[in-house]
Amino acid sequence: MARPDGRAGISWPDEYQDLEPLIRSRWGIEGEIYLNRMLSGLSGARVYAADIISKDFTGQAILKFDRVPDPDWTEEMESERHQRALDAAPDYGAKHLPKIVHALHLG
Repeated sequence: MARPDGRAGISWPDEYQDLEPLIRSRWGIEGEIYLNRMLSGLSGARVYAADIISKDFTGQAILKFDRVPDPDWTEEMESERHQRALDAAPDYGAKHLPKIVHALHLG
């Protein structure tokens, strides 16, 4: 996919194609979601550097696709753990932890 500046992005991952319209709608994405490059996903997740324009955020973002943990594990979602860390140490979090603008949990 070509960006307005003419540079080519990478394709949306096939196994998550059905999520793109839902993400665009729920997060208020006004333009394209440009996936610039794949980052390392040590947990097996698909992680991308992306450029987006939305109602809440415009700029470069990290887009992470991952499977939810098995419900029997009673494990918190990553976004919940992240928010708890930000709440526990707000000064440190403001300086060292990224903010999660949106998380989408399905199934």
